[in-house]
Amino acid sequence: MKRDDFQSRSAPMLCSHMSKMGIDRHDLAAKLNRTPEHVRKLECGGTFATPDLEEKLVLILQMTPKEAEAFKNAIRWDRWYEKFHEPPPQSGPSSPIDVYWDQLTNEQRQAMICIAESLARSNRAKQAE
Repeated sequence: MKRDDFQSRSAPMLCSHMSKMGIDRHDLAAKLNRTPEHVRKLECGGTFATPDLEEKLVLILQMTPKEAEAFKNAIRWDRWYEKFHEPPPQSGPSSPIDVYWDQLTNEQRQAMICIAESLARSNRAKQAE
């Protein structure tokens, strides 16, 4: 698949949910605290939602858990394709944390990194004894 043939998977889902909820670009932008231009780019696949924005969209558009998971997977697929210009590999996660990492907010990721660093320091201290 060439870059020129790229079709966003998340954009049509976003537009469908906006239509279902009766929310236009300006309404959604106000609820997200973003510009209408940012929402326009999300609608056409020109940019992709961050994990924090994904969560806000899921809540505002009242997606079911199944719809939310499909939407988040579509965003991840789009983001991968934008970066590597090919579909993502079909293999499973390389570590157990990979399953959850993309579902965390930036603040939660920082907390997890802090915990991991603390545990590693503790292990090094025990090994030094």
